[in-house]
Amino acid sequence: MPQPKSGKSKPTAKAATSNNVAGESVDPANQSEAPSADAASKSRTERRQEKFAQRREDRKKAPAKQKRDRLVTRVVLGAIAVVLIGALAYEVINYISTREERQMPDNVATYAYAGGDHTYDTVDYPESPPVGGTHDPAWQTCDFYDAPIRNENAVHSLEHGAVWITYRPDLSDEEKERLRDIRGGDRYVLVSEYADQESPIVATAWNNQLEIDSAEDVELKQFINYFRQGPQTQEPGATCDGGVTSTLG
Repeated sequence: MPQPKSGKSKPTAKAATSNNVAGESVDPANQSEAPSADAASKSRTERRQEKFAQRREDRKKAPAKQKRDRLVTRVVLGAIAVVLIGALAYEVINYISTREERQMPDNVATYAYAGGDHTYDTVDYPESPPVGGTHDPAWQTCDFYDAPIRNENAVHSLEHGAVWITYRPDLSDEEKERLRDIRGGDRYVLVSEYADQESPIVATAWNNQLEIDSAEDVELKQFINYFRQGPQTQEPGATCDGGVTSTLG
């Protein structure tokens, strides 16, 4: 026999779907997600605005920085220019002031001896002091000597480009000290006593000789500056150190 229908009816699929949608619309989790997205979007916008603002500020400051950089550059270049101009002016002034001392002096007697001939014997030189010719295999160390030295050793020093300054025994102590100061520590200037000469002081280089009255004469400086390792040197670059240091006095 047929069963009577119940007064309750099953919800339809449409109703269930409606309930689910309604449930989702009121889900607290879904409600909290929307403000977070807005906050992130707002934060990115603020960062972009701050970046643009910083760029505008940097552009405003750029001209001032460039001006400072140009000023620093001008100051540095100006200082360099002052140093270079000062150094150039010093060289020019020094060249002009010492030009006379670097000239070949007048009244230099010249000769024509060839170099390279050695002997252990005593040599009878025509000139006094000698200006070149056969000489001892050992050279005289360039220094200041208070006594005579062997001609043969001194001539070998001349061959190496040395200037030999000789003075008479009766030269005053003041003049001798002046010669000592002129020689200083120059490794190519040789000074010694020499009795057999007419002038108080004689300056000799290979094949060149000048008689001088006083150590104060500018001709002495000219002679040293011109002939020290000068064009007359028979053995350019040869040392004047390490030779004999003995004297005859």
